[in-house]
Amino acid sequence: MTRDRVEEFEKIMSHLLYMEGFGSCSEAVERLDYLYPRAIIVDPYIDPSTKEIMASEEYPAGHQEGFVPLRILPLFKSDANLDPEMASHVAHTQYANYCCVTHQITLNVDAVETRTFLATSLLHELGHAQLAEKESRIGDASPRNPFDRLQEELKMWLFDCRLAQATGGRKLEREINKTIAQYLARPNYKPQPGVGKPLDYCYRPVADKQAQGFRDNIYLVFCGLIAAKRRLKPNEAHYRQLQIINEAGVLRVQ
Repeated sequence: MTRDRVEEFEKIMSHLLYMEGFGSCSEAVERLDYLYPRAIIVDPYIDPSTKEIMASEEYPAGHQEGFVPLRILPLFKSDANLDPEMASHVAHTQYANYCCVTHQITLNVDAVETRTFLATSLLHELGHAQLAEKESRIGDASPRNPFDRLQEELKMWLFDCRLAQATGGRKLEREINKTIAQYLARPNYKPQPGVGKPLDYCYRPVADKQAQGFRDNIYLVFCGLIAAKRRLKPNEAHYRQLQIINEAGVLRVQ
């Protein structure tokens, strides 16, 4: 086990402690409570028969007996040199993803983003892991109903949105309100690059242009989800929120 993976995981997770308002988001605290008795940090190798990333060595980062082990793979850019299949995994893991077959979260620790953002990405994937365990889907490789996947992804994005609101505080809320008002006042409203800058209040600033562009998309999704809840009846709001997630193509984002 390379100690580097353990250290990177611990550094990233420590940034949650510095997020103002984090403790007020009970769902986020619950996800951390789920993580630590189960977490095992792993080194990677590719199973030649399944092409899945498997564990070659394991380090119990809090795992306790009686809990289903949850593998965490902190992925480095240099891992692409290990194997052609690994190179593909590195290239397709933008920030983080979860695989229920192996019950493993892969976290791209070399992603051009803040560690605070990466920590919240891990929390997002923890939600998928929790649900897979609850629904007894761990190890199940059978295809899922696309609508069920969309419903699940909406739950995770609503969590992301609530966590951002809790940690971004009043400053973020003011900006969201402004953006929603602009959108409603102008049906042909076209957001300018940098519209997602208010997310700096919760994720801290990022300099990379591509990362800023991705934050723009996240911010607009958040605004859409919030606007739907505020302005529509519950059933209509839920349908509109599903549309937003589907249109954003977030099921393809890893």
